[in-house]
Amino acid sequence: DALNEGLKKYRVNETITTPTGTHENIVYYNSSMGNRADYYYDDNAWICIQLLEAYKTFGDAWYLSEAEELLKFFETGTDDVLGGGVYWDKSFSSKNTCADGPVCIAYLEAYGITEKAEYLDKAESIMSWLNETLRDDDGLYYDNITTDGEVNEWKADYNQGTPLYALCMLYDFTGKEEYREMADRTAAYSLSLAFKVRGVGDDPKVSMNGNPIYKSWCVGWLMRGFREYVIMTGEAGRYFGFMEKVLDETMLTKDENGYYDPYFCSGEWEGESTTEVLQPCGVASVMAICGYYDVMIKPTLSE
Repeated sequence: DALNEGLKKYRVNETITTPTGTHENIVYYNSSMGNRADYYYDDNAWICIQLLEAYKTFGDAWYLSEAEELLKFFETGTDDVLGGGVYWDKSFSSKNTCADGPVCIAYLEAYGITEKAEYLDKAESIMSWLNETLRDDDGLYYDNITTDGEVNEWKADYNQGTPLYALCMLYDFTGKEEYREMADRTAAYSLSLAFKVRGVGDDPKVSMNGNPIYKSWCVGWLMRGFREYVIMTGEAGRYFGFMEKVLDETMLTKDENGYYDPYFCSGEWEGESTTEVLQPCGVASVMAICGYYDVMIKPTLSE
């Protein structure tokens, strides 16, 4: 019902004008019901990815059809300003890793299902732009670049997870070593960006590092990137071991209403709600990803 009825309350089909021109019969999802607010390309990318997952899970052709409608929507936010990339929202004032990363994943997931070469081409184009424009020398990705060329050099956890995820998929589909090498560097530096390790030996203390966003949903996307990296390499490393140590502490924080600390024992951030639906869902997603790793991935690894 959430997919078939609830989500459709946010669905819009209309003519829109963007920097790429006027486009008719464009399907997208607004951030509020009844088309009362702005649309965001990253929000629609998250939806597109999950529609593709729903198609793979349930086999209902509507999910694939709707996902491909959103792939058309992404084209309305893609132009040659700043050399390429996808805009963040309808203000068309910046191009952000939080949009380009998941849009790239959406194209790759769609390619894996349909084998339409155009989807792979678009994914490679977006990743090329990300690497040329928002990737730092350490392999981590900056937040955004405005249309006047100013780069916001903030490096958020989830803005590492989605490019890492996409790089692993690109390596899987193309076999190009450049994607594997970039994924190696991004994964290694993302580990130190996200986690703080105290002590030596086999059982160090681990906590989330002092890098917002700690929103659990965002950490979930970092862990999805690590999941794809471990699958690609066949090596466990410390990617899930560190997160599981953090979760062990988080499990002790459950309150009388059933909520866990959505900041993973790192402390709240001013103005953020711990009970916002996004937060407990994010904690659950991180637990599920770690559980999937333990049951489905870890037994297949060489280590």
